Amino acid sequence: MGLLKFIAIVILVYVGIRFIGRFLLPLFLGILIKRAGDNSNAGRYWQNRRSQEGEVKLKGKKTESRFSKDEGEYVDYEEIKD
Repeated sequence: MGLLKFIAIVILVYVGIRFIGRFLLPLFLGILIKRAGDNSNAGRYWQNRRSQEGEVKLKGKKTESRFSKDEGEYVDYEEIKD
């Protein structure tokens, strides 16, 4: 009796996994792909937006000074060997 119960459980788990793989997984992946496509289209709007004539845009990080104003002026020097 225990062996038949075990075999029945294994078959039910197998059928359940097949059901999820065949019907629910493609549905779930389709939703994910649609959302990814929507997000990429939103990003393209900002990339393709044209700037007005004469407008200047700078891309990149704002650089900060390596030295604080309390340290004084930085002088780059080279050592001269005699």
